Amino acid sequence: MPVWSLLVSFLIVVAGVAIGYRFAYFGSFDTIHVVLTIFLAVNILVCFWQWCLFARRDYVGTRVEYWREQGERIGASGSRAFMNTRISAAQLFSATFWSEIYSVYSLTDPAYTDKTSCGFNTDIWNGFWTFIPSVLLLVTFAAPFVPPFITGVIGIALFYQWIFGTIQYSASFYVGGHYKSVSTSDAILFIWVINGGWIACAVLGFYVSINLILDRNYSVLGF
Repeated sequence: MPVWSLLVSFLIVVAGVAIGYRFAYFGSFDTIHVVLTIFLAVNILVCFWQWCLFARRDYVGTRVEYWREQGERIGASGSRAFMNTRISAAQLFSATFWSEIYSVYSLTDPAYTDKTSCGFNTDIWNGFWTFIPSVLLLVTFAAPFVPPFITGVIGIALFYQWIFGTIQYSASFYVGGHYKSVSTSDAILFIWVINGGWIACAVLGFYVSINLILDRNYSVLGF
């Protein structure tokens, strides 16, 4: 199947199980819960990609021109070429295959071919630091089993570092002058839209975490 359909399927399954479990056992949906569930599911997927980036950090830079050429061949971007690539069963957990996401993204921000850059190290840090907390929050937001005060403390630490890290990365993209080598549309999509959405979801999560601490219950999530 194409890469894009596999990614969509993963998010539907992971987020769907959490949202469906809540509805089955508690009989309710909550908009904030749905948004944060999808956000956490996305981050769990991104963490896997970031592990692959770390494991194949010397390989990423060797594939940038390949994806530039693939994009030119189909008259589109390298990212579209990658998303339309068909993935085999043997590649599902291949660090080499998934590290190519960063080869593609390096067409927008070459920082990911530089192991000393802010972008590269921010992503590596995110992958190793946020995976377990993301899984924990995704599960306890659907079926509260962790005391709300503890969940809130974990959430404040997690969501704050996403706010800070994303703003820091976005600033480094412009301060480092990387915006000069990409089109305005790519800068809007990959920097403003994606990172802006990431910050917005993290701010929402930070708000939820504060309320979990203050209220000592999960009412902010509709329970």
